[in-house]
Amino acid sequence: MKLLLYIILIIIIKKGDIMKILAVSDIHGKKNENLINYLNDEDISLVLLAGDITNFGPLEFVGEFISEILECDVEVFAIYGNCDIAGVCDAIESAGGKCIHNKIVEYEDIAIIGYGGSNPTPFDTPCEVDDETIEDVAQKQL
Repeated sequence: MKLLLYIILIIIIKKGDIMKILAVSDIHGKKNENLINYLNDEDISLVLLAGDITNFGPLEFVGEFISEILECDVEVFAIYGNCDIAGVCDAIESAGGKCIHNKIVEYEDIAIIGYGGSNPTPFDTPCEVDDETIEDVAQKQL
């Protein structure tokens, strides 16, 4: 099975300064040396982990993975995904990252809204939330 990993590079230029934010999702409990090499080679300021850090566990992977990213001298903000299990936010925080589920956080001059899980899927994954709840939360955050 081929590992599918989603990565988005966000570049923000403000008054001549460049900030690079790397958004990554769907790690599903697999280490990725290419990601770590990229973080070591590029000047990334912040990594956003957008869920599915694990594949229904284990929680130990969260700490190991985030610690490895933090060693690349970047900050980590993260939310859990629909395939993550209870305790992921605590594991993120214990490893030195920031769990931003259901929060608005500021990074430099940027506001970031985090909300973990997903809308309902046909797979009945652990962290699914109905569309109405997601909409209500988003409206309250804004």
